[in-house]
Amino acid sequence: MIMKVWFLIFTLFSFGAFGISEQNFQESYQLFVLPEFKTFQQSHFLNSAGIKINYYFKISKNAKKTLVILPGRTEPAKKYAELLYDLKNEEVNFFVMDHQGQGESDHLLSDTQKGHVEKFENYIEDFAYFMEEIVLKNTKDTEHMFLAHSMGSLVGIGFMQKNPKIFSKAVLNSPMLGINTFPLSNGIMKRLTSRQISKGIEHSYSTFTKPYNPFFPFWLNPNTSSWARFEKSKELFMADPSIIVGGPTVRWLDESLRASREIRNSDAYIPTSILILKGGRDIVVRTKLHNDFCFNQQDCRIYRYPKARHEVLFEQDGIRSMAINSVKNFLDI
Repeated sequence: MIMKVWFLIFTLFSFGAFGISEQNFQESYQLFVLPEFKTFQQSHFLNSAGIKINYYFKISKNAKKTLVILPGRTEPAKKYAELLYDLKNEEVNFFVMDHQGQGESDHLLSDTQKGHVEKFENYIEDFAYFMEEIVLKNTKDTEHMFLAHSMGSLVGIGFMQKNPKIFSKAVLNSPMLGINTFPLSNGIMKRLTSRQISKGIEHSYSTFTKPYNPFFPFWLNPNTSSWARFEKSKELFMADPSIIVGGPTVRWLDESLRASREIRNSDAYIPTSILILKGGRDIVVRTKLHNDFCFNQQDCRIYRYPKARHEVLFEQDGIRSMAINSVKNFLDI
């Protein structure tokens, strides 16, 4: 046992100044990642509709910066334990929030697996309250930065358009500026969801989507080419079925198609320095829109990882190590 621990420690440090390797992933996760995540506190607030919004946080007395993280659709906040381990820094406060309808926040329908929201703006309002009443009040005199994935990135962009002076820097991983609705165009899909809502089936699973399938084959998943991290995400759901989120509802898709169009076409000024992480094999979102959005920002750059799928920060070691290094350098942590 002692020899195995020393081997894991050697592997960790030989791999780099951060991160655990896919080799012996489960052992390293238990030995390094979980103890770090257990240093985080868990809390919640009630939004204006009385919905419980869960979050994790860690405040350091030496902090000079604060990093706020928003997961993507279906992702629980605790999925980010590995990333929090990678980014750990005694001079940084960390906050991670579960969106309403997923993770350990209240789910909105009797079928809790359905990914649902009544209005996309509800996500942005929750985040605005979280920032104003919790993050900013507890992290005064620190620089505030943002990191998000996919849907969380769109929520963050919508927030920054209304609150341009909060974040100095923002990392947007595969931002959901447009959803890939192949084989239908976004326009046709939007007309379809509007028709479905008029028929009163807005709480049904949207076209082409289903409940969560724990037996979905790894080789067909669009999110990551890392088997170890694919299995870890599934393990989180299996350990706590209450956080499982499957396909989105008709209402969620209708709202997200509308909001992504409005947010990306907004001419609101965002002075925040932005880094977009883009997967060359991402088929979940419309990646061409990343270029269009970035071109119209004051300070924006894109790092493209040709072999990465949608979840760049949960990819294979080689891709992920480059991405984490880019994030750390950009945020200067």
